[in-house]
Amino acid sequence: MKKNLLKTLLKIFGKAFTLIDNVIEFKFFKPISLSIIIIFVFFKSLSLLQYFLNNSSKEVYNNVNNLQTVTIHFDQDKQNFNFLEEESIVHVIKQGDTILKVLLDNGFKENEIFSMLSAMKEVFDPRLIVEGNELKILYSLGINYDRKSGKDIKKDVTILKLIINLSEDEKILVSRQKDDSYKAQKEKIELVKSIERYYGAINSGLYLDGVALGLSSTAVMNMINLYSYDIDFQRDIRVGDEFEVIIEALYTKDGKKVRDGDIIFTSISVSNRTLNMYMHEYKGRTEYFNEKGNSIKKSLLKTPINGARVSSRFGMRKHPILGYSRLHKGIDFAARSGTPILAAGDGIITFRGRNGGYGNYIKIRHNAQYSTSYAHASRFNKRFRLGSRVKQGDVISYVGTTGRSTGPHLHFEVIKNGNHINPSSVKSSSGIMLKGSDYKEFVKVRDRIENLRKNIPNKIHILK
Repeated sequence: MKKNLLKTLLKIFGKAFTLIDNVIEFKFFKPISLSIIIIFVFFKSLSLLQYFLNNSSKEVYNNVNNLQTVTIHFDQDKQNFNFLEEESIVHVIKQGDTILKVLLDNGFKENEIFSMLSAMKEVFDPRLIVEGNELKILYSLGINYDRKSGKDIKKDVTILKLIINLSEDEKILVSRQKDDSYKAQKEKIELVKSIERYYGAINSGLYLDGVALGLSSTAVMNMINLYSYDIDFQRDIRVGDEFEVIIEALYTKDGKKVRDGDIIFTSISVSNRTLNMYMHEYKGRTEYFNEKGNSIKKSLLKTPINGARVSSRFGMRKHPILGYSRLHKGIDFAARSGTPILAAGDGIITFRGRNGGYGNYIKIRHNAQYSTSYAHASRFNKRFRLGSRVKQGDVISYVGTTGRSTGPHLHFEVIKNGNHINPSSVKSSSGIMLKGSDYKEFVKVRDRIENLRKNIPNKIHILK
């Protein structure tokens, strides 16, 4: 009897472990799902064991008293197991990936995949997926274990949703409908706006110190561009100069920073002077003004290039190639080849092409008095031609070393009434001066920003 009981128990446990082994082979199962199944089998086995032990005791009692054999019947038809849950897979697109390939590689059914892609094409071309985009696949996983039917495991996997995060604030959502079709839509991801204040001192340079505090590189460059009308970042900045920025920052709902937005206020103290700038909406566009309501935009930029150093100033010098002294008619800014060169002010291009020792050369007439020129470019911006009208800050060409040049740099000249003058000595006039009701409206905005400065704590960033 004991031998028969042991054989029966081993047979049942063997079938249980076969079930678990089959489930493990099904790759859609996650650890939590597998744990649930194992626990189910474990407790089911315990109940069966208890059943046999109880009946075994009765059999021993009957053998002693009645000397009769008792046959034990176990109804295996009731060993049914149904399991259903939702799972997800997250995949970051790599080079060579396509949405079709990712879904097929994960074992989903072809008819579902093609139905989903067909729906997606109505709002987004699947071929436009790029490296770094994130795919999240939500699917239902069904398992049916029925010994009576003679089949151990029935498996069913159905894609419920496909989410493609195209950017921080935009995603594609493809959802399964009640009629088993799919519907696609493009959604904007809602971002949370935060107002933050950064304050620090310059030690390594405005760009490096701003990024070290926690500002994005884009925000720091925007700040530098705002001050490029008034500050020569090669000569005016000193170690210990202080700066402050109040900026909009955009976050996801779970607290992940997406990007910096508009600069609301910025201040910098250099050469014993402090320059404050306030953001203000004027005639439907965003402008920046000082505390007196004067626009920070000037007629000419002092530095028509970002991230460069002054390598040679205006005045008499020994020419590095010709070998004799002559007037250096402009300022040289050393920079890497390909660095964008900006138009110093609004105007019309009056020369664009090769010009002797100047190499690739552009000249812009700004008004009846002033013109500027830009030499030694590697190439021109194809957007502009001779006679084109440009705006201040437009990229007109790129740093190079064409013509008589010992290395990549921009040679920048300012011509007033036909005579070359020192670009650093140019005093540009303000673009907009608010008056009357426009000024009163600006004062309200300025005072609100000043209140922010007093009440927003400085953003603390610990340098590692």
